[in-house]
Amino acid sequence: MVSTLKLSCGLLLLAAFSAGAQESSPYYVGADVGFSSKYKDLRCWTDKDCDSHGDFSGRLYGGYTLGSNQLFGLRNTNSLELSAFGFGHARSVIQAADDFYLNGKSKVYGGSLNYVSGLELTQGLSLQSKVGLSLARSSVQYATMTGFDNYGASGSVRHNRVGVNYGLGLSYALDKNWSLHGDWLHVPVKLGAGDKTSVNMYSVGVGYGF
Repeated sequence: MVSTLKLSCGLLLLAAFSAGAQESSPYYVGADVGFSSKYKDLRCWTDKDCDSHGDFSGRLYGGYTLGSNQLFGLRNTNSLELSAFGFGHARSVIQAADDFYLNGKSKVYGGSLNYVSGLELTQGLSLQSKVGLSLARSSVQYATMTGFDNYGASGSVRHNRVGVNYGLGLSYALDKNWSLHGDWLHVPVKLGAGDKTSVNMYSVGVGYGF
């Protein structure tokens, strides 16, 4: 995921130089880096075997602006956005089968298709809201019943969950192409056999409009 985000940032820079004098288009791309990704309501036996905040996480996305309208007397843009996300590792007690639980380390990755609304609050500052469908794929490594850090020793499992993801954020336009973003994103996920939960990612990032 780190190398992917670096590549994305490089592509954004390349786009800036190659599209410099061209007229703006409805297409845009961006990359976010999560500074907090919290798995909700994880099961824990002790503090030692539980860590609900994932490590490195992020999101890459590209979108198409459909047009704009007036909302509450303000200009509102409407877009469709396709994104790929990844949430870092988190440790918890996970249901491996009926009434059988093991220590596990989870990570989640996937993609989503969202409708995005951008309400222009002031010159350059917009409130963005998004909602859509996501496919989240979890990868869980189980430790032994007496182990806390030998993840993978009792096998691994993967689960998929399709659900409705949504989020809010602020966008600030630096110029006609570049913008800065701060976002919150909520994604439903499934870890163990009966462990349906969700991840809330808070992130900052950069966007580029062609």
